[in-house]
Amino acid sequence: MKKKNLNTVKGMRDFSYNDMIIREKMIDIIKRNFKSFGFLPIETPTLERYELLMEKYGDDADKLIYNFEDRAGRRLGMIYDLTVPLSRFVAQNYAKIKFPFKRYQIQRVYRYENPQKGRFREFYQCDIDTIGSNSPFGEAELLIVASKILIELGIKNFGIDINFRTFLDEYLTKTGIKNDREKELFLRAVDKLDKRGIDNVIGYLKENNFSMDPQKLIDDLKNYDSIPKKFDEIKKYYTRFFGEDNLKFNPLMARGLSYYTDTIFEIVLTGEDMGSIAGGGRYDNLVEDLLGVKLPSCGISLGFERIFEILKNKIENNSSYYDYMIINSNNPKEEMAVFKNLIEKGYTVFYYPDNVKYQNQFKFADAYNIKFAVIIGADEVKNNTITIKNLKTREQKTEKREV
Repeated sequence: MKKKNLNTVKGMRDFSYNDMIIREKMIDIIKRNFKSFGFLPIETPTLERYELLMEKYGDDADKLIYNFEDRAGRRLGMIYDLTVPLSRFVAQNYAKIKFPFKRYQIQRVYRYENPQKGRFREFYQCDIDTIGSNSPFGEAELLIVASKILIELGIKNFGIDINFRTFLDEYLTKTGIKNDREKELFLRAVDKLDKRGIDNVIGYLKENNFSMDPQKLIDDLKNYDSIPKKFDEIKKYYTRFFGEDNLKFNPLMARGLSYYTDTIFEIVLTGEDMGSIAGGGRYDNLVEDLLGVKLPSCGISLGFERIFEILKNKIENNSSYYDYMIINSNNPKEEMAVFKNLIEKGYTVFYYPDNVKYQNQFKFADAYNIKFAVIIGADEVKNNTITIKNLKTREQKTEKREV
């Protein structure tokens, strides 16, 4: 028989149970913090109308969106991020929502891009957004929540870069660039500075007939030292929770998606070659374009997969998924009673299904790093007791059985 190709699809991965224990702990911490700050959960479909996605992401996204025609001839796209689906959801449910509306969403998204370190074609995004408020508190709260999550995950070596699309637009206009196409060209190029390096960015701009000296423009922006007022307004709120050392105005940060209208930010690790681990900004026109109603909005997305790649290399996963294993001594009545009792108390329990030698069952428990074994042999049944063995220290004790 011909051997089948068992490789996963390019850019997509399996996760072992050890991986999933870490990932589930991450999601628990993320979700708890999202809820703590009052963000409400929603979920949207994996598929959206292709024209909706293309209208909002810009031309570059055409190469990155998985898209196809269904049997009815409708052009559909797999979601590229969670912001455009959110905007469609808000526009569709506008009459039912009380604003400001704060939502969180944790879902898989899909991008047809070249897989590399920390970058995949199927991945989780963990987003929070506030719809219907102009206050700089909105941006500050997003950064506070993200910082708190990272610290609880054990990541403390991070910085937050903040810039403003309004600042960039005004700056480029003052330098003589008034053409929207040229502005967008420059912003898309500068957004790739960290990935491609300055020589490639300058070469790209020249190839596309950029009208000014890109080297001088980039150098001037790099040395710009007048901080916009809104940066200080965001900092005023943020520093009530955390210090200001990790906040920085970065006039060269652009973020490539075309729907951003003002504040943009990225959280980057210091001392790690991983790029940004969170990013977002203000997008005041996205819902308005769909609904015709002005709804200022801002959001942040945590780079779940990049954070996971960092944590799985730092955490030695020697914790156990199981609290107890019930050893099978062929006394199902008593064993099932104890099994039921432990489950009802909230423990995670593995009941070994086969009556094999104890030695084999203990080897299994060691392989899964189980903490305690519960033994109900003939003596225990006779004396109405159970024996609990600590599989780390090999100590054991016998106590009265509750059930």
